[in-house]
Amino acid sequence: MRAPLVIAGLFVATRVVALAAMMSASGGSLRIALWAAGSRWDSAWYQILLTGGYANNSPNLPKAAFYPGYSGLAAIVYEPLRFLATRLDAGYVPSHPLSVDEHYGNDPLVVASLLIVSNVSLVIALVALWRLYESELGATATVIGCGLLLTAPTSFFLSSAYTESPFIAATVLFFLFAQRGRWVAAGAAGLVACLIREPGVWLVVPLAIIWLRAPRPRPVWPAIAGGAVLVAGAALFPVYSLFAFGDRNSLSGATPGAAVPPSAAVISGTSPVPRTTSISGISAFN
Repeated sequence: MRAPLVIAGLFVATRVVALAAMMSASGGSLRIALWAAGSRWDSAWYQILLTGGYANNSPNLPKAAFYPGYSGLAAIVYEPLRFLATRLDAGYVPSHPLSVDEHYGNDPLVVASLLIVSNVSLVIALVALWRLYESELGATATVIGCGLLLTAPTSFFLSSAYTESPFIAATVLFFLFAQRGRWVAAGAAGLVACLIREPGVWLVVPLAIIWLRAPRPRPVWPAIAGGAVLVAGAALFPVYSLFAFGDRNSLSGATPGAAVPPSAAVISGTSPVPRTTSISGISAFN
């Protein structure tokens, strides 16, 4: 029981340190620090998807450069929160569909939903990593591995509004289910990973390897079903993009953030660039 508590303690301690660092860079403001974690750089694109989906995708607004899984998970959190807020708080104004020439983070529930998904996903990933590796590597090695994940210099991304934590959680769950012979569940986890980030498609390779290493007689139809679910997940968004936008390049040819030059703004709440070029949304608290 001690090892899981150590991992839990590392999670809390590293998240507190990351938040304290962001507050320090934000002039000591908790509000601005949390806003920055959910509204900077690519996070702004996930706010755009969460509030407006893929409507009006274009070369100047390349929403299709971003997969729908993360914003879809955030929508599961956001919609109930928005429903409650509109009925309990007369002053609450839900976000309208955002675009690249707007300020981000004005609806705190949009930011909160993205951050909740990232941090809950990180917890799920840690639990799954423990269950996957403790029996094979032992408690000490598993604690060290989880500790390295949590203390990496870039680990603050795991608690910010980015796809890293959800993708890691889905991928680790895929391996956990596959190693235990739960092929359909592994395929479902792989499907989620594919909808979050394009590299999820490569999970079909370890799925085949794990099946080949399974004791005989190998389960054929459950493995085929799991593989089919995974492959379907890999195909869903590219096929949707092809039919919805008519050009595969609208997905693969657009670089995230390339439609608008990255802002040189600082977290303090001011932006040295015009409002129409601030995809990072740093001026939201002006």
